[in-house]
Amino acid sequence: MLHESAMKAYQKRSKIEYLLEQGSSVAGELDLDALFVDVEQFLYGFLDGWSFDEINVCSTGLYSAIGSFFDCLEYREIWIPSNTIALPIAINEFEEAMNTIFAYCDFTHVYDVIASLIDFQSGTEWMKLLARLSGAAIIEIPQIINTIDTAWSDGDYYNVGYGSGQTVQVVLDSNL
Repeated sequence: MLHESAMKAYQKRSKIEYLLEQGSSVAGELDLDALFVDVEQFLYGFLDGWSFDEINVCSTGLYSAIGSFFDCLEYREIWIPSNTIALPIAINEFEEAMNTIFAYCDFTHVYDVIASLIDFQSGTEWMKLLARLSGAAIIEIPQIINTIDTAWSDGDYYNVGYGSGQTVQVVLDSNL
């Protein structure tokens, strides 16, 4: 059953990647407001920027969850007869994507880094963070800021998200 859910997520991701290549998105295809399209583009860019070096089941589940969430938004008007059954189906697809994320994603390193930064008893992690940021300030951070600034002025929210994801990766020194 879980394998079947993962395969559905791969199918959904293929559709999403095709739409992104065409300059569209799930929210765009569903004729949702421009704000929803921009948020969706930002989220996909954020995930890609936070370093999915390869396509794996975890990243596919995250992509699928975002797409399924916007499907749920499309069918939220349940009083419309065609949405009466479409909304529960969309919610089921969202739940399957969340189950895939739960089963295949390992966020342990991210949790450990965040926990170490919250621990104020030791300054070691804060010194590591300062060293990382100092090193990144030479080349990476100016490039990221330039990417975000250019994308923002062009209205390219995918690249705004991509730059934001790269920023989180630099600060936390961890990939998803």
